[in-house]
Amino acid sequence: MALVSAGSNAQGQLATGDCEDAHTFTHCRFDNCDAEGLPPGTTKVIQLAFGANHTLLLLDRARDSSSPPTRELWGSGDGSKHQLGPSVQTSVQTFVPLGLPLAALGLQGYRVRSVAACWETSFVALEHSELGDVLLSMGSDDFGDLGVGGRDKGGATRVHRVEFGQECLGADGPRRVRIASLATGAHHVVARLSLEYADRPAGTRLVGWGTARHGQLGDLQDPQTGRPLPFVSSPRAVSLPSPASVVGVALGNQHSVFLLSSGHAAALGSNRRAQLSGLDALSDLSAIGCTWNGSYAVAHRGSAWSLVSTGSAHKGQLGRRAPDAPGAVDFPFPAATRDLVKLACGSEHVLCLFARRDDRARREVWAWGWNEHGTLGHGGTDDQALPVCVWPPDDHSPAAVDVAAGCGNSWIVLSS
Repeated sequence: MALVSAGSNAQGQLATGDCEDAHTFTHCRFDNCDAEGLPPGTTKVIQLAFGANHTLLLLDRARDSSSPPTRELWGSGDGSKHQLGPSVQTSVQTFVPLGLPLAALGLQGYRVRSVAACWETSFVALEHSELGDVLLSMGSDDFGDLGVGGRDKGGATRVHRVEFGQECLGADGPRRVRIASLATGAHHVVARLSLEYADRPAGTRLVGWGTARHGQLGDLQDPQTGRPLPFVSSPRAVSLPSPASVVGVALGNQHSVFLLSSGHAAALGSNRRAQLSGLDALSDLSAIGCTWNGSYAVAHRGSAWSLVSTGSAHKGQLGRRAPDAPGAVDFPFPAATRDLVKLACGSEHVLCLFARRDDRARREVWAWGWNEHGTLGHGGTDDQALPVCVWPPDDHSPAAVDVAAGCGNSWIVLSS
């Protein structure tokens, strides 16, 4: 397996060994690993998460053939705000292991479940075989991003525990809390929590923190002035009619989109760039995504699919000729020829991973949108208004098995 990246690299967040933008997909490098691939023994890339200038990588790795895989957290890029944890305080241009002081925090027996990142802030969700999940935050606290209520953020560890209090969970607190998912925008966060009770079925809560002025976390008002709160620095309940029906969350810069079990979408926040327009009329949805100022929804009807985009088009990020909102992305091939495997939305660009129906082992990555830093990895720096195939570059290239999109950069997981 291997990981390649392209695009913005001001602080080494591409992990290519330097701080130069990469206009074509370049192999990521790992500390103390000589080869171009992932660390020896890697069995799966679990997740990638991106801030403004830092990257988190979560993978499973078996140290030898007789050992089961263990979960490892790696990071690259800017660590000056402690967004890469206490072990990295500068910029690093390759992926390095990130040590978390779990014992010092009284969290022995926990392992990393998932990761997420805001602008200069990182989040690590921990799980335990017998106890409830724990959410850690580290990095900058601009607009309450850390979720710790504005408390003193110093100390030896620089790692903080996000508390889900009575205001989030209700007076009859659950026996155990599970973090089902964690979504981030530039400066706001929404966590979908599963609440386990001793005497009744599990419940679901949506909680959020960070920027709130545009209603992206629901109707949060200053009790004295009645005006919208500019931000909240600790988790608050996000008001949707039926949080239990939410199965997916995607966040933009000033808006939030929720995928419902009914196949419909609900949305909160700013619509200044038409990023919410028409979403409530869509149906049969199976996936959603957000750029900073746009929203994207995958609809499936039988074996047929379509990808609908709405919002800002000033960087070509809607991927279509017609400016009306919403509308289907203009792929230069019939939908019947390919299956859409994954949608990945970056700051103002989009990647799609496809499997060809005539040869399902052959995967293609198509991309469009903002390309100033060589974000799309096809060699140029002009914005791309319509989808273009960016992988494979030739018939001998390794197969793409996963894609991810960050702040002005793109990532592909490869398998030989």
